[in-house]
Amino acid sequence: MANKGEWSELYALFQLLGEGRIHAGDAKLNKLASPIYPILRVLRNDIVNDFEIDSIRNVIITHGGLSTTIPMGNFIHEAASLLNHLQMNKGRSFNIPPTQAFMSSIGISKIKAPSTNKADIELVIHDPVTSMVNQLGFSIKSQLGSPSTLLNASGATNFVYKIDGNMTATQMNNINSIPDHMNRVAAIFNSGCTLKYDHLDNSQFLANLLFIASDLPEILAECLIEDSTTTGSDLSTISNKIATANPLNYPTSNFINIYENRMKQLLIAAALGMVPSKPWNGYYTAPGGYIVVKTNGDVICYHFYNRNLLEDYLYHNTKFERGGRHKHGFGEIYQEQNEFYIKLNLQIRFLV
Repeated sequence: MANKGEWSELYALFQLLGEGRIHAGDAKLNKLASPIYPILRVLRNDIVNDFEIDSIRNVIITHGGLSTTIPMGNFIHEAASLLNHLQMNKGRSFNIPPTQAFMSSIGISKIKAPSTNKADIELVIHDPVTSMVNQLGFSIKSQLGSPSTLLNASGATNFVYKIDGNMTATQMNNINSIPDHMNRVAAIFNSGCTLKYDHLDNSQFLANLLFIASDLPEILAECLIEDSTTTGSDLSTISNKIATANPLNYPTSNFINIYENRMKQLLIAAALGMVPSKPWNGYYTAPGGYIVVKTNGDVICYHFYNRNLLEDYLYHNTKFERGGRHKHGFGEIYQEQNEFYIKLNLQIRFLV
């Protein structure tokens, strides 16, 4: 059994082998007429088979020195059948016997490929811009299931703020008794206090953010305050609000672009390699980019070679979120010596 997101990875595999190419997409998830990337081979971590596309629209499956040839049209047919099941099925996790039978016939034993990094699938593609042939890992995201996270919440993604103002222990207890997170934060401001970013809970996440940009922790800290005090959590909207206010006081006329650039750098890092609690040296484990399965079955690509398209897609299709308050230990005022603090939590999820 598998959920829609996991089935979507298999759908993408079938669709790519059936089409033999993949279109780029724009920031609004529209399929572009160009560039189009011809696919020469497709590989998955769990499959010893090699899926190679020849010049007469066949997929040559090689295993242990033996080869089987299957027309590309068979994969188109199987992709269409799988898509129909995914669009019709309302369950959280389910089997699709016809698809599973076809899987077995081509040597696939698992619906979702196991992965120790950000890459779900590897493609050998011909880049029409550079005329290069490269084998690159791609992360697959699907609109057919529940929106997936880009950056997962944990205790490592807690930002610590000092509460400036005349906070008392009685006020602290009263505010902590408020069940809703946003109402708690509103009560802090209504008491005449403000939040001032102090530090990150996790030194490794701080190091990763500083590796991306030295001012990124402060920018994210401002975004989390905005997300906790206003409705609407779209990342681009909140980023634009922060940029317009310019809390870091950049002296240049293009300061709005600086804030947007920092957010896009974070999104690229989180999408292709960076995990908050693990040391990161800038190495991308899904260096090809993103493959998106749309609700209508279109499969589009955001290739890292067209970085601007990938950045715009991530920037305009994600939102800020918080993890579980009790699970990750944030959202409650606490006192250390004579100072009061509160932690806000970072999570980033796709809109659809």
